[in-house]
Amino acid sequence: MGLGLVGSTGLPVMAERARGGTPIAARLIADIKRHAGSKVVKLKDVVAGRFAAEELQKTVRNAKDLAGLNSTHAAYMYAQNQVSVMSELLTALDAMAPFSDMISKAEDEYMPSGPPMSPLTVSYF
Repeated sequence: MGLGLVGSTGLPVMAERARGGTPIAARLIADIKRHAGSKVVKLKDVVAGRFAAEELQKTVRNAKDLAGLNSTHAAYMYAQNQVSVMSELLTALDAMAPFSDMISKAEDEYMPSGPPMSPLTVSYF
């Protein structure tokens, strides 16, 4: 399965599968349900998860940083930051391994192999 392949509906293959309930989505939902329904919780995992979430939220622009921007741009930046945090957390899950592999392949293909590297290229990935 390549990045640019088109499915039967004319949509890229990944988008077409996502609309139909991909195996990735099904595994992710099953994992979430399994963990949410668990009666035993490891406190060490809760503490570690809270710490990780707090650290990632520090990367999100706060209201003070966004106050001077156009309101539409500020909303876009905030949403983009939150999606980035969510993506970082989700791609660490086992169910997301195929998606993570696809991202890794795209980074390898499109990232320059060495200097000189543009700061924009690094920030894009």
